[in-house]
Amino acid sequence: MFLGTRILSSNIQAVFLALFAAATFTGASVLARTATATYPVLQVLFIRQIFILLTTLPMIAASFPVGLKTERPGLNALRLLGAFVALSSDIWAVSVLPLATAVTLGFSKVLLAVILAGIVLKEPLRFQTFFAVFAGLIGVSIIVQPGLGTDKPWLYAIPLVGAVGAAVA
Repeated sequence: MFLGTRILSSNIQAVFLALFAAATFTGASVLARTATATYPVLQVLFIRQIFILLTTLPMIAASFPVGLKTERPGLNALRLLGAFVALSSDIWAVSVLPLATAVTLGFSKVLLAVILAGIVLKEPLRFQTFFAVFAGLIGVSIIVQPGLGTDKPWLYAIPLVGAVGAAVA
């Protein structure tokens, strides 16, 4: 359903949602870059999390305490840690790298999630999937050309660490 009616096919709806997600992610990156020009990364992350908490509080309250119950607290803690690493790395990356570079490297999250799904969740991965992931990683490295023209090539690892965190989450 798109806008409450069945106007578009589910594939077209998915395309629009993916475009919306990419635009939202890019907008958040621009806001983070602007904020980190004045404030430290952890302070920006803290304010972002306060905003998220306040906007989700009605949903949390509506399902409290049942909505917070879990059968796997260890896995949820690992997911929370992965999300924290992803978010803090994303904000740090946009503060120290060119915005286009940080966003492009951030898109490797999907590729790493596929790899972890095969390893951890035992998802069946065909040759075509491995080839697509490998080609995607090569494509990201060609677009970004990590380390060229910089005296701090290690900065390019920041969004990749964030991508691992997002894949874990």
